[in-house]
Amino acid sequence: MKKNLSYHHGNLKQDLVQLALDKLKEGIQPGALSIRALANELGVSPGAPYRHFNDSKALIAHLATLGFLELTSRMDPQGDFSKMGQAYVSFAIENPQWYQTMYYLPRQELDVYTELFAASYQAYQELTNGVSRLQKQKKSEMIPPSLAAFAAWGYVHGLAQLAIQKLSFPVNLTEPRVLEILSQVMLTGL
Repeated sequence: MKKNLSYHHGNLKQDLVQLALDKLKEGIQPGALSIRALANELGVSPGAPYRHFNDSKALIAHLATLGFLELTSRMDPQGDFSKMGQAYVSFAIENPQWYQTMYYLPRQELDVYTELFAASYQAYQELTNGVSRLQKQKKSEMIPPSLAAFAAWGYVHGLAQLAIQKLSFPVNLTEPRVLEILSQVMLTGL
């Protein structure tokens, strides 16, 4: 029996986003998200989602934007700087596919998806503000905060990737104490 597909849906955009996030949690790769398949699962016509997202890349960009906003909300630049790094790695471990989605689109496409660029830049700014605050506390402003923040971002991004790909053996990156120690290594050097 053929489904009665409707073009109208209560809040289709929100439902598409939630279903896509659910698919990511199930382990679907960002590139495998299909607007048509999502529409079918929601019981709407294949064309209905295109009122909200021009294509799959636009959906991925929206999911990535939400990911950066969520990540930024977990980082407290006024608190302990090492906790920011721990929040970053923890977010990636808790949401591996969503995290991968945040970095799925090539850098040059951020010019097209300005909301994604703004959200990712906001996360970087929070980190930079945290570095600046830490440098003032330590009275050590030899390295420009933006460069120190970039190094910190690279460090936690690497840890997050190792954890997601399960390459962190023999270190268990899901242990809060381990993340705390690694954060201290980043702050003090070897």
